[in-house]
Amino acid sequence: MSELGKLRPLDGAETEVLWCLFALGPTEDGNIPSKSGRDSLFDRDLIDRADGWQWLTRDGVMLSLGMEFDRKKEKAQRDRRIPR
Repeated sequence: MSELGKLRPLDGAETEVLWCLFALGPTEDGNIPSKSGRDSLFDRDLIDRADGWQWLTRDGVMLSLGMEFDRKKEKAQRDRRIPR
């Protein structure tokens, strides 16, 4: 993908997948909230995939931190919406 394409804002499906992978770590295909979001993040080099699993790349982690997912994760853990 072109550098310009990597800079476009995330859509809702991409954001949900990014959050899922940040909050839960490597995730199996069947537990991904959006296949189209997953494929788009993969095309943008924000996630990597192999053998039915996907996980964040370094750029995906950095974007997640920039979107303050670390704060969102802490709150979700305190509220017991996701496991610690």
